[in-house]
Amino acid sequence: MVRKIVALFVALMALGLLSILLVFGVLHTQYAKPMVSYALEKLLDIHVTSEAVHYHYPNQITFENARFEIAEQPPIDVATLSVWLAGHLSAQQPLTVQELLIDGTTLNGKEPLPLELIERWQIENLAIDHMDYSDSELIINDLRLQIKGLVAGDSLMSSQGEIQLEASQLNYQGSALHDVLLDGLLAGNDRKLYGASFTWNGATISTQAQKLERGWSLVNTTINRLSLEQTHLDDPWLSLFRKYVNHINSLDILNSSLNYNGSKISNISASVEGLELDKTPWSQQQAYLSIDADQIVWQGFEFIEPTIELYASKDQIQIADLDTRFEQGRVQVSGELTPTQ
Repeated sequence: MVRKIVALFVALMALGLLSILLVFGVLHTQYAKPMVSYALEKLLDIHVTSEAVHYHYPNQITFENARFEIAEQPPIDVATLSVWLAGHLSAQQPLTVQELLIDGTTLNGKEPLPLELIERWQIENLAIDHMDYSDSELIINDLRLQIKGLVAGDSLMSSQGEIQLEASQLNYQGSALHDVLLDGLLAGNDRKLYGASFTWNGATISTQAQKLERGWSLVNTTINRLSLEQTHLDDPWLSLFRKYVNHINSLDILNSSLNYNGSKISNISASVEGLELDKTPWSQQQAYLSIDADQIVWQGFEFIEPTIELYASKDQIQIADLDTRFEQGRVQVSGELTPTQ
């Protein structure tokens, strides 16, 4: 009797192993595409039309030139989509995707990012290559995006994870940033930019940043070769800057020029520290400003090679040094300013 039970157990084990081997074998044949398509439709309610499906042991499936159709979602066309599965497919447990790579797709405002689906399938790492996106306000060309440890929220900004982004152009309401690189962390209220760089209006800009209670603070920001005219002050990117950034921890401006309302600064180099943008000069806690320029024209007066160094605190501005050539002479000033004297 015991021998029969052992024999039956061995037979069942052999049958199970044979079934697994058959499944793996079929995945390496021309039957992989209908088999995977059938499984996705039955288990996940996803209809797939694909030119080719490839299985790579042990957990990778790749679709080529595929269209994914999901109930109540716009169809998504992808040149290449690769999935690395974690665990096993099960009708009782949600699908966990260790990594999802989407290479070559186009989305528009009518096709929002499927964050609900990302959350449903518990995608741990998301990678996007060569994606173009457009809506009524934003155009992104050649986007490359990686999010590690992804926890999807209602929107991209409410999601969590380590993010790396690269794009040849971000065009917002007609104004473009070029050669955009971004590396940061989204984690609830803990949001940081480890590094960001781009070009805007001919200027090269790099920065780090951290989300504080009232807004974003810029850290180690460098702006080089900026030419800022009065007309640029209505630029949509500057509007976003004023909306979300309210503190400058440290900022360096190099080899730049400013032209505003008849006033002009030529070849300015400046440093700013501890400046609270949502407060008046008389309400600063501990702000610092230094300026070195070839020329400043202000209210018809011309200052040649001016240097300025000052500190601003509550109801006081201390002029540590002001030195300039003026009206064929030279002016040097130090002292303190208050709201009344």
